[in-house]
Amino acid sequence: MSCLSQLERNGILHYCFIDGDADSVIAGLARHMECVIMSNDTDFLLYDLPENCGLILLDDELASKIIR
Repeated sequence: MSCLSQLERNGILHYCFIDGDADSVIAGLARHMECVIMSNDTDFLLYDLPENCGLILLDDELASKIIR
């Protein structure tokens, strides 16, 4: 079991997955929920996210493992 799966199962991690091109929606959601974005999309570097938010930039291989 992956670390993310364990955190989710224990109610520590909450996430949503949005497929397609919805960068502005995701950035707005991160601002509203005061959370980080995990993505392999460097477009998120262009958004002015508050200090309590941020971006965890994943490489394509890791991103594909998380999305499964």
